[in-house]
Amino acid sequence: SVDLRGFGAFATANSLVLINGRRLNDIDIAQVDLSTVPLNSIERIEITRGNAGAVLYGDNAVGGVINIITRNGVGGPPVAARIEAGFGSFDTRLGNVSTSLNSGPWSTSFYGNAVKTDGYRDNNRLVQENGVGNLNYTTSDLTAFVTVTGDNQELRLPGGRTVDPSIGVDELATNRRGTSTPFNYANQQGFSATAGFTKTLANGIDLIVDGGVRDKKQQSAFFSGPAPVPALFTSTYVDADLTTWSITPRLSVKGLLLGMPSQLLTGLDYYDASFQQNRGAGQGLAPWHNYDLRQQTVAGYFQHTLGVAPTTDVSYGVRVQSVSLSARDHFDVAAPFNTDIGALPLRSDETQYALHLGGEHRLNDIVSLFGRAARAFRTPDVDERVSSGPSFDPFFNPLPQTFRLKTQTSQDVEGGLRIKGGGLQLQSSLYLMDLANEIHFSPILFYNTNLDPTRRYGSP
Repeated sequence: SVDLRGFGAFATANSLVLINGRRLNDIDIAQVDLSTVPLNSIERIEITRGNAGAVLYGDNAVGGVINIITRNGVGGPPVAARIEAGFGSFDTRLGNVSTSLNSGPWSTSFYGNAVKTDGYRDNNRLVQENGVGNLNYTTSDLTAFVTVTGDNQELRLPGGRTVDPSIGVDELATNRRGTSTPFNYANQQGFSATAGFTKTLANGIDLIVDGGVRDKKQQSAFFSGPAPVPALFTSTYVDADLTTWSITPRLSVKGLLLGMPSQLLTGLDYYDASFQQNRGAGQGLAPWHNYDLRQQTVAGYFQHTLGVAPTTDVSYGVRVQSVSLSARDHFDVAAPFNTDIGALPLRSDETQYALHLGGEHRLNDIVSLFGRAARAFRTPDVDERVSSGPSFDPFFNPLPQTFRLKTQTSQDVEGGLRIKGGGLQLQSSLYLMDLANEIHFSPILFYNTNLDPTRRYGSP
């Protein structure tokens, strides 16, 4: 898990994760499952704290941006291969494979890993299988790539152990490895294909175009009793499918502007995500809800860095992003064991913007001072919208779900210093972040709300 700027349980939705500069965050609450990235495929990880990345990458970049740079085999030996295997307690078995081939301008690589374990608890089994393959073409003025990934996860859910002295129950003392949910599970299958190229148009001017598709399927079942019989014990079965298409052309211009070093990055982002989810009492039974949502995002942006003096850089940027959402709940009041209520359809069109203004001054070759101010935003994900109203419960008044949550916005300022010398790198800063409509899940009311204005400050 990742937590930047102290968002705690909501950090995943407030941290943007990239793979080689392309966003991984989906429009569902799961956002990014880091376990689907083969560890042996990672070359390095770059972290930008705060919302300075919102101009280049869009929503979710409130707490920070994490860019995972992966290996692709380019520039390596003609043939390379590595295989690893291991075993451990609780019937744990794992394996990793890394291969690459290079011939002239062409290179290809594959990285995969698998792990299977029964886990410490009963009903605690995990099966995880991931793979990523690359094909690259590299010349002095043109690079192109195709990347295909796949992952499969089977996860059993043991639930918590009850310790309540008031009723004389201490499951940790009687059977700490046991489970009260021996049939709960959550499975996931993912696939993605990405292709793109970088073409040098002139000295210092590069055209970068890439696009792709991601698909994620999820199935899960939750039972309130120790037997998987919906007629006797309330249960929930969820079957979801999320598909995201994207294309992100951009232009990089490096050179001199009025005699000063200049770097400009400008581009367009287009994302089209379709989400379908069935919720019912069990697999094979008619679902209570069939959620059907589609979200389209179109954005334009630029960010410019200018060396106004030999020791001073200034950067500024703007992003304008339009989000169109249509959502509908195809509700079946006659579905088996249904005690829920339906949701009203929603059509929403909204335009948000992100801003960035920053500067850095190098006192010498070792110490630099920096400061910045920025605005960022976070669009509610589809699960937060689906859960934006309580289901029927005898202790609450039933209210219809409306999918309606306001977009969260943040404004922050930060200043600090960097020290780089030899093998030492040190950064310290102070930041102040003001948020409006922060999205928060209420564990008492069991739905999501927008909070009154909140503030965070600290020193990372």
